[in-house]
Amino acid sequence: SGDNTARIWNSDGKVLITLNHADSINGIAFSPDGVMLATAGTDYSTRIYSIEGKLLLTITTDYPSCSVAFLKDGKTILIGDSTGAIFIYSTAGNLIKQLTAHNDVITSFNLSRDGQFFISTGVDGSVLLWKISGEFIASLEGHTTWVTRAAFNKSNSQVVTTSWDGTIRLWGMHGDVDTMLADAVSRVDRNLTEKECIRYLRLEKCE
Repeated sequence: SGDNTARIWNSDGKVLITLNHADSINGIAFSPDGVMLATAGTDYSTRIYSIEGKLLLTITTDYPSCSVAFLKDGKTILIGDSTGAIFIYSTAGNLIKQLTAHNDVITSFNLSRDGQFFISTGVDGSVLLWKISGEFIASLEGHTTWVTRAAFNKSNSQVVTTSWDGTIRLWGMHGDVDTMLADAVSRVDRNLTEKECIRYLRLEKCE
């Protein structure tokens, strides 16, 4: 919340625990097993708590933290900051990898049902598909401004995105770049240009 707090409520609407940052809290996520939660704050910190509200870890970043998510293993988290960078951390506080991602604030993360992929969305209108290892797969381009959320369907074959441009878009997903490239070629009925490969698939050249 903008009041610098995150609150845990019961199903009757009673506040059980109030957690505090030094500035507004932009993102929150439960661990898959429900025993931890993480908060992302404008105060340049991401904090991990026990479900009872005990502070377990504080990760300090160079810029405000805007989004946070746990990976399926419950031992790894994603942090997105206000510059568009993504950080993969262990819940022990070790930096695993830093990814060059968006050009502005990261608005959300969403994981595939099988836990093998994640989507990041940004204020810059971009939607990026990644393997959980941090390997980039593709950029899903079409939105013209702030993308607010993304979600995988049950079979991980499609992703839906919403944006401030007033549209909801449904995308077909593929698990590897080769399949995605072949699908793109079939849709446009020609080979992709080098510029298109760099822009949409981040490949130096089309094979």
